[in-house]
Amino acid sequence: GVDTQKILWGGPRLGIYFFEKGASVRNTNVVYDRAGSSFATMKADEFDWPVLLNDINYFYFSGITPAIGSEQQAAVFAACQYCSDHNITVICDMNFREKMWSSEAAQAFFKTVMPFIDVCIANDEDFEATLGIKAFDGNMATGIDQLADFKEGMLEVTRRWPNVHTVASVVRNIHSVEESQWTALLVQNDKVYQGPTFDMHIFEGVAAGDAFGAGLVHALIHHFEPQRTINYAISASVLKLTIGGDLNLVTNAEVEASMKTNSGVNR
Repeated sequence: GVDTQKILWGGPRLGIYFFEKGASVRNTNVVYDRAGSSFATMKADEFDWPVLLNDINYFYFSGITPAIGSEQQAAVFAACQYCSDHNITVICDMNFREKMWSSEAAQAFFKTVMPFIDVCIANDEDFEATLGIKAFDGNMATGIDQLADFKEGMLEVTRRWPNVHTVASVVRNIHSVEESQWTALLVQNDKVYQGPTFDMHIFEGVAAGDAFGAGLVHALIHHFEPQRTINYAISASVLKLTIGGDLNLVTNAEVEASMKTNSGVNR
């Protein structure tokens, strides 16, 4: 069901990245190879947003896109501005990657687009790196112990940018590559909702953030109530941790089943 008719073709090659799977005390590592790729060499004016966003209800972008360069930043800004002018919901996964740009550059860019964003996904260091809001001390082993700080940081996002009606975040205690606890928070209408906490033995720790964002979008599109929204999003996320590769190869029924099991317990 993905429409590929309007994909632009050009440039010398696709961007790639190398994923080095960690184990025990050796962390997982990612090496990006984006320079000179088709996406890195594109120009902002190649995108005809009135055509591309015609009859569209939601526009989703990741913080990795503007990190690639100034043309990508200009394209994202133009898209967000168009969406704001045409009542299209903008969803952003802040997704800060320090290997791709600095926090100073990220904050400078996001100051320009935050007035157009409706739904903000920010995990761990994303709050401070992209928005300058302190919500996490950087210790991945004690993220869940800092829930109060996360909640305050999320509420601060809505105070600074009242147009942001939804903020979502994955919160984790990571003890090793394989062993961790995962939960999630949602802020809507000044209320905070927490999803279940999952004790995880992880098969492969990649793309769980993308799976969380996809689960959140699914819930928003189908107008789930807030508690069910965050439960669905975190269940989709942790299921991805049990699957190798980049894609969350699970069905809606499997996510729903995960929500009903005892593997997730609110603490």
